[in-house]
Amino acid sequence: MVQAKKNGHVVEFVEEDHANKVLELVNEDRIPGQPVVALDMLQKARQGISEVDRGYWLSLEPPKIEVLLEGGDVTGVVSYADHKTDDEVYLLWLHCREDAGSTKSLLNRVLAASHKKKVCAFHIATPLTSGLEALPRKHRPVMHQALCEAGMQPMDLWRYMRVTSNVALSNTQAFGAALVKEDESVAGWQVTIEDEGVTLGSATIGSMFPGIGVVWLIEVQKEHRRKGLGRKLMGSAVRVLSANGAKEIILYVDDDDKDPSSDRYKAAANALYDSIGFEEVDRLFSYDLIR
Repeated sequence: MVQAKKNGHVVEFVEEDHANKVLELVNEDRIPGQPVVALDMLQKARQGISEVDRGYWLSLEPPKIEVLLEGGDVTGVVSYADHKTDDEVYLLWLHCREDAGSTKSLLNRVLAASHKKKVCAFHIATPLTSGLEALPRKHRPVMHQALCEAGMQPMDLWRYMRVTSNVALSNTQAFGAALVKEDESVAGWQVTIEDEGVTLGSATIGSMFPGIGVVWLIEVQKEHRRKGLGRKLMGSAVRVLSANGAKEIILYVDDDDKDPSSDRYKAAANALYDSIGFEEVDRLFSYDLIR
């Protein structure tokens, strides 16, 4: 058992005893555009059930959730899981009011509890969020520093962005003949624009939680880019989300590739989102350690 502070110790999570305090800890780290975490979401995290990154969760052993107790009070919580076949352990989520001592104790607990060679932190979206799979660096500086001090390699991978539906509606126009089909896999819709049966572009959008819309993917075919179709496609997507109750819309941009010749280069996409009114909430980091 890892000693955190004086009288501090780590024990297995027990829903009847610890759930309310754990929910408080998780929600104190909630960032704009993310849902308030409720008990049913915590129960899914305990069971390893997630609508997002489902395949990754299926590749893991049942996740462990442990809490840090000090004087009978829950001051931190961590969840981690070994990979079923690969020599990897995943730190899934950790919350402790950004207290440095508690952060290090819980991180050390994960490092000591698994003998896997590779440690992967904040790689997988959890049931506690709307697709947020990595650590928001600006909002969690203590966690970031602790991971780096433990020798983990930080990877700046994603841009997390948010806009109110009203702002997005005012800055876009819909594509008149956009096709909208339900998509149960994302609790949402596929929005497609076509010309004489040829797909010009498509967007995958969803609404996992009331009031929050997500643009999971938007793509215009390469030969049809630079014609304003991306903005019109976004306009159609925004209107579908708004009509289904979204008051705010979030998206994630994997803009780690800085090579302008790469298909994954996202300068044009970032410029589009900025012009629509999306604002960057944070940069999202994942971490790796080879032991």
